[in-house]
Amino acid sequence: MKEGFSLSSVPKIQSLVQNKIQTMQEMGNKAWEKSMEQAKPYLDKSPKVKELVEKNAKYLKQGNVNELYEKVKEAVQSGSTGNLEKYIRGTAEKAKQGGGGSGLEQYMNMVPGGSDVLSKLSQLQEMAQEHGEEAEKIAKSTVEEIQQILQKKVGEAQELAKESQKKAE
Repeated sequence: MKEGFSLSSVPKIQSLVQNKIQTMQEMGNKAWEKSMEQAKPYLDKSPKVKELVEKNAKYLKQGNVNELYEKVKEAVQSGSTGNLEKYIRGTAEKAKQGGGGSGLEQYMNMVPGGSDVLSKLSQLQEMAQEHGEEAEKIAKSTVEEIQQILQKKVGEAQELAKESQKKAE
């Protein structure tokens, strides 16, 4: 955002975050599909396990698909679905508790301390609206600092992604 922060920037920031969340969800869906392909031989061997996974897919997609794969594999190999059922209940419960709210709120709730950051930004925005120019300067500098930190972290994440891609090749 080259134009800097203003109250009119908030919807643009929200839109940007929404787009990033959508991208992450698409990546999650691809990971889910790949994991289900990998688990297919196990799911085909146990209709009960397959039914459990299919019935709870919308919740399980929000969890760790690699961990789910291991639980499915374990359940089919051992013939016992107890651990898988417990895992599915736990994952579904977490997903239900995290449900509701905007995509931004859901994303921020997934990050430790994220909901607190979001509420503080909302307070800052309200104060800037209510208390004029000085409060808006504080809000602007805060958001600029956050943007700098996020930019740094995005760079680190991109480097990590490049390293992971190199290792995968």
